[in-house]
Amino acid sequence: MPKYLKKAQTLNTKLALCREKIEQFNMEENAFEWELTNYPLMQATVDKLNPFLGLYETSMEFMNKQKTWFESPMGTHDPKDIDAEVNSSWKLVSHLENEFCDIPSARELVVNVR
Repeated sequence: MPKYLKKAQTLNTKLALCREKIEQFNMEENAFEWELTNYPLMQATVDKLNPFLGLYETSMEFMNKQKTWFESPMGTHDPKDIDAEVNSSWKLVSHLENEFCDIPSARELVVNVR
């Protein structure tokens, strides 16, 4: 999972840089009073990446917290905080399960994470 998170974060960073370049291009086009260029694949790519990035981030965050909870002395963590974290992760993963209904392998991964 860490490998996939790193790749998704790297891709997300590159997409953010692309978005900045697009904004710069559009500012230059606007300065010359040219028609602004539209980049529809940019947003489509971001929209496709976001659910995977959310899944990887949520999974890794939960796995790190779970390790901390299990390896810490008993009574170190408030059970209400742990319950809130588990419920928050559960809700996000359940939401992602619906988003991945068209991608069977991704949906299977979400089911396994849940």
